[in-house]
Amino acid sequence: MKKSLWMARLLYNNGPMSKKQIQQAWAAEDEYGRPMAHSTFYDNRKYMKELLGLHLERCDGLYYIHTADEAPALLKQILNQEETEKTLSTAADLALIYSKQIMEAIELGHRMQMEYESTHRPAYSTTFEPYCVRSIRGLLYAVGYSSYHRSVRTFALDRIATLIHTAQRYRVPEDWDADAYFRDSFGAFAGGDVQSEHIVLQVVARLGKYLKRRPLHASQKIMTRQQLPAEVTPVDDNCLSTMDMGTQHPMDYHQPSMFVTLEVGITRDLVAELLSYGPELRVLAPQHLTEMIEGLHQRSCKVEVGEGRVEC
Repeated sequence: MKKSLWMARLLYNNGPMSKKQIQQAWAAEDEYGRPMAHSTFYDNRKYMKELLGLHLERCDGLYYIHTADEAPALLKQILNQEETEKTLSTAADLALIYSKQIMEAIELGHRMQMEYESTHRPAYSTTFEPYCVRSIRGLLYAVGYSSYHRSVRTFALDRIATLIHTAQRYRVPEDWDADAYFRDSFGAFAGGDVQSEHIVLQVVARLGKYLKRRPLHASQKIMTRQQLPAEVTPVDDNCLSTMDMGTQHPMDYHQPSMFVTLEVGITRDLVAELLSYGPELRVLAPQHLTEMIEGLHQRSCKVEVGEGRVEC
């Protein structure tokens, strides 16, 4: 098992520990009683960040996982994988096993043969050179070079049909930077093809308060109407409405709307997220995103009935 994954699990399950305690814990499991070398400790601190997105921080001489308490459920399951492997039954469960196999392949430098079941094309086979595993919005993904696409791609682990180690060797590129790869991305769609754009949203007050607690992206900022740039024209508050789910307080309808800005790539998963907020959110900029969202809302309101069409 990869040492970085072992160290992540140790700190997740035991809480903050000194470097000496971590080295002694390693010695207790080593068949020759050897403590973890200093160089190995720092290498694995780096790998934890690159492979799992976990930041190992130090305070008062103790090391702890900075993102552990906020980690999505599946990432927490990876850190407790021995328990979850006893009750495997779903695709998400299998994704945990695949994550372990992929991290072992990265450590050994072994290519993998993968059968992948895409959501929008027939299943296909590819030789995969994994670079990292990431938990994104509650799902597990692997990034690496795919022979089928002849480029670096992101794969959802719960869509993998089969995954086999091969004897073929490869190396993760020295200039590979997982944080840079995902920097302009809202979710799993990432890489050089994703370029960030300045996005301005107008939302009802209730949704704005929610987004303050659960930002859409690290670049998110909350603005007032007065702080909007001159080229952005807000809509009247009455053009936005709180979705009536039977639980909203009447005051939600009378509070002024809020404004949210993002610096992020416009990808399919971002568009799906914006659509999910319905009439509570309006895209003010850029114009092409405004038109895209409006068009998708209009199409969702149309239902084909025989030769006629019913529109809402």
